[in-house]
Amino acid sequence: MSQADPHAVEPVALPLSPGAGKGEFVIKVKLSWLTSVLPSVVAVGLAIYAFGPWEKGSEAHNRNYERPAPSFQPAYGGAPGAYVPPAYGTPGSYAAEPRLAPPPAAPPALVRAPEAPQAPSAANALVATNDPNARLLTDAEVSGRVLELIAKLPSVQDFDGQAVPPAKAIQVFFDPRCPYCHKAYDALAGKLPVNWIPVAALGDVADGNARARSILQAPDRRLALKKSFGGDALPAAGPSPELDAQLGGSFEAFAQITQMLKSAGSPQLGVPTFLVPRPDGQVTIYVGYDPDILAKLTRIYRG
Repeated sequence: MSQADPHAVEPVALPLSPGAGKGEFVIKVKLSWLTSVLPSVVAVGLAIYAFGPWEKGSEAHNRNYERPAPSFQPAYGGAPGAYVPPAYGTPGSYAAEPRLAPPPAAPPALVRAPEAPQAPSAANALVATNDPNARLLTDAEVSGRVLELIAKLPSVQDFDGQAVPPAKAIQVFFDPRCPYCHKAYDALAGKLPVNWIPVAALGDVADGNARARSILQAPDRRLALKKSFGGDALPAAGPSPELDAQLGGSFEAFAQITQMLKSAGSPQLGVPTFLVPRPDGQVTIYVGYDPDILAKLTRIYRG
């Protein structure tokens, strides 16, 4: 005699039609089956309700369908439209027309930039020479004053300062990133007294000034200039509001001289820009580099 199943229940009769007695459809349900399967069914249903993207506005919907697109990051790390150095311009000058970047923000009131040379008046305008890249400043008094002011700008003296007064040396505005300035340096180093004045003439003032500080704050400026043109990485220089103000003065001087050249119809503007003192007290302003730069500047400087 078999024992009764403790989990069995009485049959449930679902009549096919009212009053039906025979042919009843009977479903027998075991409590053990309900207790083992029902919790799993409920858990799956709750998971679908919680994580399925069924209702617009739900967390799942927002996560799967309203995820914001990633923001665009410019390739050069600055704001979109940041300055990109141009391709080489006319032969001998980096950029046919210089991309004059704005000078740095005004320094604190206690830091004063050196006085920038003022452009000569119309009576002292530059005069054309036989060389299309050279203009002559004929007023000896104005020439001397300009050279004295420019010689006070932060620079690298590639000569013996005891033998040649700084204002009597050749002054050159250069950008450490300029390949033509590099060529000019290779041609002139150790052969003529040249005072190298760094300016951020090719855009990106922060980068240009940072490179200039690395040269000017080095223990040996001449060696640092040589390494910079040679492609060696220089130690990063710390911030210097005073030096940045002086570099702003250098840029202002370069901008004024460039404007003078433009007004005089110079076909080439940019860096390097040389101011070469002549034996007669006049100054020749020469723009650009060419393979004969050493011979040309020697003839002007020696007379």
